[in-house]
Amino acid sequence: MTSCLVSCRSIYTPTTPNTPLFQNKKQIQIESTAFTNGLNLKTAYTPINHLAIQLNGQYSQEFDQPNPNRKYHQYLEGAIGTYYCFKNNSVIELYGGYGQGASKFGDPIISNETLLVRAKGHYEKYYAQINFGSHKLIDDGLIGVCIRAGNIRYSYTDANFNWLINTTADHYALEPYFFINNKITKRLSFVGNFGLTMIQGLSNDPYAATMRTSILNIGFGLRLSFGNKTE
Repeated sequence: MTSCLVSCRSIYTPTTPNTPLFQNKKQIQIESTAFTNGLNLKTAYTPINHLAIQLNGQYSQEFDQPNPNRKYHQYLEGAIGTYYCFKNNSVIELYGGYGQGASKFGDPIISNETLLVRAKGHYEKYYAQINFGSHKLIDDGLIGVCIRAGNIRYSYTDANFNWLINTTADHYALEPYFFINNKITKRLSFVGNFGLTMIQGLSNDPYAATMRTSILNIGFGLRLSFGNKTE
């Protein structure tokens, strides 16, 4: 069996963003997407007006290699934020979040040991995110943009660069996204995310590189929505 999507060839691959675009209190959203960065599970809830919380996770694993050579990436994060719904049914959201993850990376395609082709470790992520979209730009759905900026603090327990083992490096990242949500039924929607990962550590000097990532991040999936929306 071939590998589980392509994120196993990355030290760090971000989750596709959670963009609920809430309109009223007591709304709940549950979403699952998958493609270039593995399986994403995202939840969001607004207990009162203008307050929203999120819990998101991600997992991918390569199945065509036996243990202990199997590559993987796993991550869990939480976020809290606020939202504002305009009269034209457009919504802006602001979130701050924190997460922890772990990964084992190996690139079987490249055998040149002067490049970063093997790494293992765990990381912390601090980020801020802004979502903007409208429920009126397309029929029975929404469309919008998201910009997420943060720091990935990765601690390396193994790497083909000896100087990198048992060190910790900060990687500042900027991730712009375009997203779409199209209703299938009253509560079920199709969702799509298309974005880029721009991150420090992708050095032109192969001996100085501390990061490998999937620059293009695409996800497709389904969303369940519960609760009352603004009329």
